[in-house]
Amino acid sequence: MVSQLLQGIAFPPGILLAGLVAGGVAAKLGRWRLAFALVALPFAVTLLLALPWVGHSIVMPLEQRALADSQAALSSRPLPRTAVVLGGGVGMAGSSESAAATGYDLSGASDRVVAAARLWRQGQVDRLVLAGGSGAAISEAELMARFAADLGVPRAAMLLEADSRNTRENAVRVAALLRQNQLGPDIALVTSAIHLPRAMAEFRCAGLSPVGVPAEFEVLGAPREFLGEWIPSLGAIDLARRGLKEWVGTIRGQSCN
Repeated sequence: MVSQLLQGIAFPPGILLAGLVAGGVAAKLGRWRLAFALVALPFAVTLLLALPWVGHSIVMPLEQRALADSQAALSSRPLPRTAVVLGGGVGMAGSSESAAATGYDLSGASDRVVAAARLWRQGQVDRLVLAGGSGAAISEAELMARFAADLGVPRAAMLLEADSRNTRENAVRVAALLRQNQLGPDIALVTSAIHLPRAMAEFRCAGLSPVGVPAEFEVLGAPREFLGEWIPSLGAIDLARRGLKEWVGTIRGQSCN
Protein backbone atom coordinates (compact mmCIF):
# COMPACT_ATOMS: atom_id res chain seq x y z
CA MET A 1 0.00 0.00 0.00
CA VAL A 2 2.78 2.44 0.95
CA SER A 3 4.76 1.52 -2.16
CA GLN A 4 1.74 2.17 -4.40
CA LEU A 5 1.14 5.53 -2.70
CA LEU A 6 4.74 6.60 -3.24
CA GLN A 7 4.59 5.54 -6.88
CA GLY A 8 1.41 7.57 -7.32
CA ILE A 9 3.11 10.68 -5.98
CA ALA A 10 6.38 10.15 -7.86
CA PHE A 11 4.81 10.02 -11.33
CA PRO A 12 2.27 12.14 -13.24
CA PRO A 13 -0.38 13.16 -12.46
CA GLY A 14 0.42 12.66 -8.77
CA ILE A 15 3.69 14.57 -8.95
CA LEU A 16 1.89 17.54 -10.53
CA LEU A 17 -0.71 17.64 -7.78
CA ALA A 18 1.95 17.28 -5.10
CA GLY A 19 3.93 20.13 -6.66
CA LEU A 20 0.90 22.40 -6.79
CA VAL A 21 0.05 21.69 -3.16
CA ALA A 22 3.63 22.17 -1.97
CA GLY A 23 4.00 25.30 -4.12
CA GLY A 24 0.77 26.71 -2.70
CA VAL A 25 2.02 26.19 0.85
CA ALA A 26 5.34 27.84 0.02
CA ALA A 27 3.56 30.81 -1.62
CA LYS A 28 1.33 31.23 1.42
CA LEU A 29 4.48 31.45 3.54
CA GLY A 30 5.91 34.09 1.21
CA ARG A 31 8.60 31.78 -0.24
CA TRP A 32 7.96 32.72 -3.86
CA ARG A 33 11.15 31.33 -5.39
CA LEU A 34 10.63 28.02 -3.63
CA ALA A 35 6.98 28.01 -4.69
CA PHE A 36 7.97 28.53 -8.33
CA ALA A 37 10.53 25.70 -8.13
CA LEU A 38 8.07 23.33 -6.49
CA VAL A 39 5.55 23.92 -9.28
CA ALA A 40 7.97 24.14 -12.22
CA LEU A 41 10.01 21.03 -11.41
CA PRO A 42 7.09 18.54 -11.58
CA PHE A 43 5.96 20.06 -14.88
CA ALA A 44 9.49 19.70 -16.28
CA VAL A 45 9.70 16.08 -15.11
CA THR A 46 6.30 15.34 -16.64
CA LEU A 47 7.28 16.86 -19.97
CA LEU A 48 10.52 14.88 -19.99
CA LEU A 49 8.79 11.57 -19.23
CA ALA A 50 6.21 12.30 -21.94
CA LEU A 51 8.90 12.17 -24.65
CA PRO A 52 8.94 8.65 -26.17
CA TRP A 53 12.73 8.50 -26.45
CA VAL A 54 13.03 8.81 -22.66
CA GLY A 55 10.85 5.77 -22.00
CA HIS A 56 12.63 3.84 -24.75
CA SER A 57 16.00 4.67 -23.18
CA ILE A 58 14.79 3.40 -19.81
CA VAL A 59 13.19 0.20 -21.08
CA MET A 60 15.65 -0.83 -23.82
CA PRO A 61 18.43 -2.03 -21.44
CA LEU A 62 15.91 -4.12 -19.49
CA GLU A 63 14.69 -5.88 -22.62
CA GLN A 64 18.22 -6.34 -23.96
CA ARG A 65 19.27 -7.88 -20.65
CA ALA A 66 16.25 -10.19 -20.62
CA LEU A 67 17.04 -11.48 -24.11
CA ALA A 68 20.79 -11.83 -23.52
CA ASP A 69 20.37 -13.64 -20.19
CA SER A 70 17.80 -16.01 -21.69
CA GLN A 71 20.01 -16.87 -24.66
CA ALA A 72 23.05 -17.36 -22.42
CA ALA A 73 21.15 -19.66 -20.04
CA LEU A 74 19.68 -21.79 -22.84
CA SER A 75 23.11 -22.20 -24.43
CA SER A 76 24.36 -23.95 -21.28
CA ARG A 77 21.31 -25.84 -19.96
CA PRO A 78 18.05 -27.28 -21.33
CA LEU A 79 14.78 -25.49 -20.78
CA PRO A 80 13.26 -26.68 -17.47
CA ARG A 81 10.13 -28.80 -17.80
CA THR A 82 8.04 -26.54 -15.54
CA ALA A 83 7.00 -23.15 -16.93
CA VAL A 84 5.90 -20.48 -14.45
CA VAL A 85 3.70 -17.80 -16.02
CA LEU A 86 3.28 -14.51 -14.16
CA GLY A 87 0.00 -12.61 -14.16
CA GLY A 88 -0.60 -9.17 -15.58
CA GLY A 89 -2.24 -9.83 -18.93
CA VAL A 90 -5.63 -11.42 -18.26
CA GLY A 91 -8.52 -9.83 -16.41
CA MET A 92 -12.23 -10.12 -15.83
CA ALA A 93 -14.35 -10.03 -18.97
CA GLY A 94 -17.09 -7.93 -17.37
CA SER A 95 -19.30 -7.41 -14.36
CA SER A 96 -22.10 -9.77 -15.42
CA GLU A 97 -22.26 -13.19 -13.80
CA SER A 98 -22.09 -15.05 -17.12
CA ALA A 99 -19.00 -13.14 -18.27
CA ALA A 100 -17.29 -13.60 -14.92
CA ALA A 101 -18.08 -17.32 -14.87
CA THR A 102 -16.70 -18.21 -18.28
CA GLY A 103 -14.83 -15.34 -19.94
CA TYR A 104 -11.71 -13.23 -19.62
CA ASP A 105 -10.30 -10.02 -21.03
CA LEU A 106 -6.85 -9.80 -22.63
CA SER A 107 -4.22 -7.06 -22.62
CA GLY A 108 -0.91 -6.88 -24.47
CA ALA A 109 0.77 -8.79 -21.63
CA SER A 110 -1.40 -11.83 -22.39
CA ASP A 111 1.43 -12.83 -24.73
CA ARG A 112 2.88 -14.46 -21.61
CA VAL A 113 0.17 -17.11 -21.64
CA VAL A 114 0.45 -17.52 -25.42
CA ALA A 115 4.21 -18.09 -25.17
CA ALA A 116 3.81 -20.63 -22.35
CA ALA A 117 1.04 -22.50 -24.18
CA ARG A 118 3.28 -22.67 -27.25
CA LEU A 119 6.05 -24.24 -25.14
CA TRP A 120 3.61 -26.89 -23.93
CA ARG A 121 2.22 -27.63 -27.40
CA GLN A 122 5.76 -28.00 -28.74
CA GLY A 123 6.58 -30.48 -25.98
CA GLN A 124 9.23 -28.25 -24.40
CA VAL A 125 7.53 -28.17 -20.99
CA ASP A 126 5.33 -30.65 -19.11
CA ARG A 127 3.27 -28.25 -17.03
CA LEU A 128 2.35 -24.60 -16.54
CA VAL A 129 2.27 -22.93 -13.14
CA LEU A 130 -0.02 -19.90 -13.44
CA ALA A 131 0.64 -17.31 -10.75
CA GLY A 132 -1.49 -14.36 -9.75
CA GLY A 133 -4.21 -13.34 -7.33
CA SER A 134 -6.57 -10.43 -7.89
CA GLY A 135 -8.51 -9.79 -4.71
CA ALA A 136 -11.68 -10.53 -6.68
CA ALA A 137 -13.90 -13.60 -6.58
CA ILE A 138 -11.97 -15.08 -9.50
CA SER A 139 -8.17 -15.03 -9.38
CA GLU A 140 -6.00 -14.00 -12.28
CA ALA A 141 -4.46 -17.48 -12.19
CA GLU A 142 -7.89 -18.94 -12.92
CA LEU A 143 -8.47 -16.47 -15.77
CA MET A 144 -5.09 -17.35 -17.25
CA ALA A 145 -5.99 -21.03 -16.95
CA ARG A 146 -9.16 -20.43 -18.98
CA PHE A 147 -7.14 -18.70 -21.68
CA ALA A 148 -4.48 -21.43 -21.69
CA ALA A 149 -7.19 -24.08 -21.97
CA ASP A 150 -8.60 -22.29 -24.99
CA LEU A 151 -5.08 -22.40 -26.46
CA GLY A 152 -5.04 -26.18 -26.10
CA VAL A 153 -3.39 -26.77 -22.73
CA PRO A 154 -5.29 -29.36 -20.64
CA ARG A 155 -6.20 -28.48 -17.06
CA ALA A 156 -4.28 -31.54 -15.90
CA ALA A 157 -1.08 -29.83 -17.08
CA MET A 158 -1.70 -26.70 -14.98
CA LEU A 159 -1.03 -25.72 -11.38
CA LEU A 160 -2.57 -22.51 -10.06
CA GLU A 161 -1.09 -20.14 -7.49
CA ALA A 162 -3.99 -17.81 -6.84
CA ASP A 163 -3.03 -15.77 -3.75
CA SER A 164 -0.02 -13.62 -4.69
CA ARG A 165 -0.48 -9.92 -5.35
CA ASN A 166 2.99 -8.85 -6.57
CA THR A 167 6.17 -10.32 -8.03
CA ARG A 168 7.81 -11.04 -4.68
CA GLU A 169 4.74 -12.92 -3.49
CA ASN A 170 4.62 -14.72 -6.86
CA ALA A 171 8.10 -16.07 -6.20
CA VAL A 172 7.57 -17.08 -2.56
CA ARG A 173 4.21 -18.77 -3.15
CA VAL A 174 5.28 -20.53 -6.34
CA ALA A 175 8.32 -21.92 -4.53
CA ALA A 176 6.02 -23.30 -1.83
CA LEU A 177 3.63 -24.75 -4.44
CA LEU A 178 6.48 -26.52 -6.22
CA ARG A 179 7.68 -28.06 -2.96
CA GLN A 180 4.15 -29.23 -2.14
CA ASN A 181 3.97 -30.98 -5.51
CA GLN A 182 7.48 -32.45 -5.16
CA LEU A 183 8.78 -30.49 -8.12
CA GLY A 184 12.33 -29.24 -8.33
CA PRO A 185 13.54 -25.62 -8.28
CA ASP A 186 14.36 -25.47 -12.00
CA ILE A 187 11.74 -23.42 -13.84
CA ALA A 188 11.21 -21.60 -17.11
CA LEU A 189 10.03 -18.15 -16.02
CA VAL A 190 7.67 -16.65 -18.59
CA THR A 191 6.82 -12.96 -18.44
CA SER A 192 7.25 -9.71 -20.37
CA ALA A 193 10.83 -8.77 -21.26
CA ILE A 194 10.58 -5.48 -19.36
CA HIS A 195 9.56 -7.41 -16.24
CA LEU A 196 11.92 -10.37 -16.57
CA PRO A 197 15.08 -8.98 -14.88
CA ARG A 198 13.14 -8.07 -11.72
CA ALA A 199 11.21 -11.34 -11.76
CA MET A 200 14.42 -13.36 -12.14
CA ALA A 201 15.94 -11.63 -9.12
CA GLU A 202 12.86 -12.29 -6.98
CA PHE A 203 12.62 -15.97 -7.96
CA ARG A 204 16.30 -16.54 -7.25
CA CYS A 205 15.79 -14.98 -3.83
CA ALA A 206 12.96 -17.48 -3.26
CA GLY A 207 15.41 -20.34 -3.78
CA LEU A 208 14.45 -21.23 -7.35
CA SER A 209 16.65 -21.64 -10.41
CA PRO A 210 14.87 -19.82 -13.24
CA VAL A 211 15.61 -19.64 -16.95
CA GLY A 212 14.01 -16.50 -18.34
CA VAL A 213 11.62 -16.71 -21.29
CA PRO A 214 10.79 -13.18 -22.51
CA ALA A 215 7.28 -13.35 -23.96
CA GLU A 216 6.94 -9.88 -25.45
CA PHE A 217 9.08 -6.85 -26.29
CA GLU A 218 7.70 -3.31 -26.25
CA VAL A 219 10.83 -1.44 -27.41
CA LEU A 220 13.48 -3.85 -28.64
CA GLY A 221 13.00 -4.37 -32.37
CA ALA A 222 10.06 -1.98 -32.62
CA PRO A 223 10.13 0.54 -35.50
CA ARG A 224 10.97 4.10 -34.43
CA GLU A 225 10.66 7.46 -36.20
CA PHE A 226 12.86 10.42 -35.28
CA LEU A 227 10.04 12.96 -35.14
CA GLY A 228 7.79 10.59 -33.22
CA GLU A 229 10.44 10.28 -30.53
CA TRP A 230 9.93 13.98 -29.67
CA ILE A 231 6.15 14.16 -29.62
CA PRO A 232 4.86 13.98 -26.00
CA SER A 233 2.23 11.37 -25.22
CA LEU A 234 0.50 9.76 -22.26
CA GLY A 235 1.65 6.37 -23.49
CA ALA A 236 5.26 7.50 -23.21
CA ILE A 237 4.69 8.53 -19.58
CA ASP A 238 3.26 5.10 -18.81
CA LEU A 239 6.19 3.32 -20.48
CA ALA A 240 8.73 5.42 -18.56
CA ARG A 241 6.86 4.86 -15.29
CA ARG A 242 6.81 1.09 -15.77
CA GLY A 243 10.46 1.04 -16.79
CA LEU A 244 11.59 2.97 -13.73
CA LYS A 245 9.49 0.73 -11.51
CA GLU A 246 11.25 -2.33 -12.97
CA TRP A 247 14.69 -0.81 -12.47
CA VAL A 248 13.97 -0.04 -8.81
CA GLY A 249 12.47 -3.50 -8.27
CA THR A 250 15.43 -5.21 -9.94
CA ILE A 251 17.91 -3.42 -7.66
CA ARG A 252 15.83 -4.20 -4.57
CA GLY A 253 15.32 -7.82 -5.58
CA GLN A 254 19.04 -8.45 -5.91
CA SER A 255 19.48 -7.78 -2.18
CA CYS A 256 17.05 -10.61 -1.21
CA ASN A 257 15.77 -8.55 1.74
